[in-house]
Amino acid sequence: MRNAEAGLLVLVLSAILPCVSQAEDEDIMKLSSGLPTTISSADKITQGSGSVMMRFNYEREKGQDNLFTINPRADYGVLPGLALRIAPSYSTGNADAANQGAVTFDAVYNIVEPSGMFPSLSVVPGISVPYGSGDETVQSEIELRASQPLGTAATAPRFHLNVAWRHLNNPASDERRNRYFAAGGVNFLVGEATSAVVDVVREPSRTRNEVDNFIELGLRHVFDDSTNFGAGIGVGFGPDSPRLRLLVGLQRSF
Repeated sequence: MRNAEAGLLVLVLSAILPCVSQAEDEDIMKLSSGLPTTISSADKITQGSGSVMMRFNYEREKGQDNLFTINPRADYGVLPGLALRIAPSYSTGNADAANQGAVTFDAVYNIVEPSGMFPSLSVVPGISVPYGSGDETVQSEIELRASQPLGTAATAPRFHLNVAWRHLNNPASDERRNRYFAAGGVNFLVGEATSAVVDVVREPSRTRNEVDNFIELGLRHVFDDSTNFGAGIGVGFGPDSPRLRLLVGLQRSF
């Protein structure tokens, strides 16, 4: 099953990605959560710039449970190096997290801008407010992102590291109050306007004594200065992890 779904993803990407692109080299190497995988890059933020994104996720949980999530997001650079974002999400399916969602508000502050061989750093504080069925609680978090070029060219491969602390304000008796997320990966150019990313993600789940682990592979294609498309696949490993994760996203910048 996993081989068939991975093969379908490759066929779709091979049909879409040959389109002619006029994107800048720097845009091709950017990464956003869900576009195409979980990991994000620490990028320069320009005042007055923004984007809207539509992301779709599918997870095949343990057993026969399925979870489908739609997760749009909008962001805007309010100051040099500072952007504000809002991302309402909603999930359906037959998994435990179905028929509920959350609205996430966060800020992205680029502490150190990308510069040659030196790493760029960003910090992302945020809060998620749940809605829908279930007895969920507000979650706050803070994330640190680092991106290190592995060469001097604008399209040189880059190493990325994301670490985060996540806090549930009023957890249930079987939930963790505090969780720690970590993801590391590398993206590299595979075409004139296409980059690939490989990453590893580890996050203790909200339920105590369970940990989600994924290996992910994704492709991101920039069509022009304002439009890009991404798709990724993740395979879970370990006894608690979902079996499969698929991610598809489209972003429009302005």
